[in-house]
Amino acid sequence: MNEELLENPPSYAVAVANLATWSTNYNFQDNPLNFFLDMTGLSTDIWGSDIFEATSGFSGFGYVELYCIGNALVEYTDRPMDVGRFVEDLFRQKEEE
Repeated sequence: MNEELLENPPSYAVAVANLATWSTNYNFQDNPLNFFLDMTGLSTDIWGSDIFEATSGFSGFGYVELYCIGNALVEYTDRPMDVGRFVEDLFRQKEEE
């Protein structure tokens, strides 16, 4: 993930960056960011398929995770194209490294 972009996101994607940062506390398959990306369709747009997969023992998200997902969804509904480009840029750097 592009750490510089994650630490200095544009004003319209601060909540998405916070969600991405918080999601590093989880397994890759069942993290809150992947859930958000699947909900908005961004995972399909970027990678061609959904990426969230609840692993065994997954019991849902807590209030902090839901708060972060909710804020990210607000940003997405306000500026879907810009947030989509931000997410692409966030992951593009990782793929190019």
